[in-house]
Amino acid sequence: MIRLVATVLMATFLSACAASGSIQTLSRDVPTVDSTKSGAVEVTTSLPNKSETVAAFRAAVAAQIINKRVFKSVANGDSSDYMLRINLTEVSEVTQAARILLGALAGQAEITAHCVVVERGGKVIGSMVAKGTSSGGHVFAGTTQEAIDMAATQIVDYLLSNRRL
Repeated sequence: MIRLVATVLMATFLSACAASGSIQTLSRDVPTVDSTKSGAVEVTTSLPNKSETVAAFRAAVAAQIINKRVFKSVANGDSSDYMLRINLTEVSEVTQAARILLGALAGQAEITAHCVVVERGGKVIGSMVAKGTSSGGHVFAGTTQEAIDMAATQIVDYLLSNRRL
């Protein structure tokens, strides 16, 4: 009986600790992009003191695009075939220092990003909301960067699953 209770408690504890991400399509149509063309990433936010988070999010999305070959290249916004306009609407940060000092009590980092996919010429071909949450519940849990990576992965994987070759 004690083993059963210990197993259930451990399973509950570990399931609450995992990093996660989700994506929700807002547009009627799924954005279909051509992988032989170029793309650009523009990240903004109206939240105060989040310039480092904006830069980290842009870098994470651009790296995912290149690694997963969603576009032929990541170009300047003016010369690209597609533009990903991303607005960070919610950012709950957990720094490495907070994680070390507070451990599990630092909570989980969360990012919510509204993304609009625009073709050259200004036509919006789709929009979505991506969320990323870091792991939590223990001293070795993730920080804001893990939440950024989760949300960036959600956006790029969604585009990848709907691309034209």
